[in-house]
Amino acid sequence: MKNRIGIDIGGTNTKLAVLMPEQAPITAIFPSGQDPVRSVHELLARFFDKQHLDAGDFSEIVLTGQRATFIRGELLGIPTRIADEIRSIGLGGLYLSGLSEALVVSMGTGTAYVLAQNSECRHIGGSSLGGGTITGMASRFLGVHDYKELCDMAVRGNWRKCDLMIGDLQGGTGSSLDGDLTASNFGQIKSDATDDDIAAALFHIVFENIGVFCHFALRDCPVRNVVLTGALSENPLIEDCFDIFNRKTEIFNLRVQVPPHSAFAPVIGALL
Repeated sequence: MKNRIGIDIGGTNTKLAVLMPEQAPITAIFPSGQDPVRSVHELLARFFDKQHLDAGDFSEIVLTGQRATFIRGELLGIPTRIADEIRSIGLGGLYLSGLSEALVVSMGTGTAYVLAQNSECRHIGGSSLGGGTITGMASRFLGVHDYKELCDMAVRGNWRKCDLMIGDLQGGTGSSLDGDLTASNFGQIKSDATDDDIAAALFHIVFENIGVFCHFALRDCPVRNVVLTGALSENPLIEDCFDIFNRKTEIFNLRVQVPPHSAFAPVIGALL
């Protein structure tokens, strides 16, 4: 029986995945080109060459992502079809996490929030805060254009040197607000803050606000699980930035997790 290959064509990256019986997913990620059709042809050929695969091994290519609609007909002689992106995000998040219901958050250039309950997937909404926000601000304010370099800087940095915390405003005990919460992102940049600290704070402002959006999205919903997916979910700062949402259960009551292969949740979901 021939296999199928999934391709998620996003604004920044293109992701490929193959699900093989009783094996871990075969995945790859490449920068998206300006021309989606030409780019996907080239990336698919590179993927086959690297994984020692052949077009004849596949019966179908399943496409998802905002730029999937540019593709028409066959790719390398393989028939294609387009899978619904929202359903792909939701099913992929549940499959990778092993959960039956969760708010699946796809963090790419922007951010999408999908409430997935078994086979039903509903788009709760979206946010313009995402990877595009981080890279755009880093390019303008830090002069850093390479994402890996930016990540390395952020790992060395400390976002707490840039953000104003509620505890900074409190004079003692008695406040009803938790001092560990952020009062204002970039609200108190210390004089000794470095570019590394600012890089860390750029990731923190996006990650923290995504977490707050999750809290609001589930406030009147019994679902408490949040599954982080998309390219940003594999960022090394993700655990530190989302720790407060798991730790402060009396405030947020969320269970946030990043499953294995989280960056490939939508493209894996397209194959389900």
